[in-house]
Amino acid sequence: MWALGFLVVVLVYFLFVGMISRLLPASYGLYLKLAAVGIPLSFPFWHFLYPSYHEFRQLCSREDRYIVAKTEKVDFLYSDSGCYHGFKVIEGTSFSGYECEHWRGETPDSYPRTKRLYRFTRAESLNSANCKNACNSRSLSEWEKYCQNVCFIGTEIQQPSFKYGDTSASTALVEGRLIKNRQAKIAPNGEDMAVVLDYVYYPFGNGWAKILGLSSGSAPTQSCDKKFDIYRYDFLKPVSKQ
Repeated sequence: MWALGFLVVVLVYFLFVGMISRLLPASYGLYLKLAAVGIPLSFPFWHFLYPSYHEFRQLCSREDRYIVAKTEKVDFLYSDSGCYHGFKVIEGTSFSGYECEHWRGETPDSYPRTKRLYRFTRAESLNSANCKNACNSRSLSEWEKYCQNVCFIGTEIQQPSFKYGDTSASTALVEGRLIKNRQAKIAPNGEDMAVVLDYVYYPFGNGWAKILGLSSGSAPTQSCDKKFDIYRYDFLKPVSKQ
């Protein structure tokens, strides 16, 4: 989207240059043409020279952007990002199951449905051929219908076995250019369990450059590579080892 916005700005720029050229002596024509072409062609690369961009790259390359400060041993992994994600995280581990908020009626197929907290425990049939096929389904509805409701035993609960919290904050490191985003999973006592830092860079600034985003209303940005994922729940460990 930003490329289209940039094209619009360049067209307006050329119209402006054309108007100015009529007011200047002919001897300035060559210099004006060089500037008219050189400025828009080089502008997308100017940020490579800015100290703030080099700071952005250095911050993104740091290994301590993701820290597990504290771990907790649990039988059931509580997933605050959905049931399917919880299931995928416990695959190949010795967790007894997972917990998540689940839209469900009085029976798996009945309506109306309400959002309830459930614990899903591995059933004895989980290692059967039918369950393996169902749990490897690429269809989320098929996975929920057969894998979660047949290969796991669902029990409604009032509270997760271990309830962690989530906090996030943004800080401007270089006004209009570089933003630090901090997300943390926190223990019930308020201590950080895992912290991930991400950085967002505005190569053209966060002011007039918003017009480059057109309908999105946002200036173009760059972010760090998604190397770290706090939703792997590395701060939760199974009580028993495989």
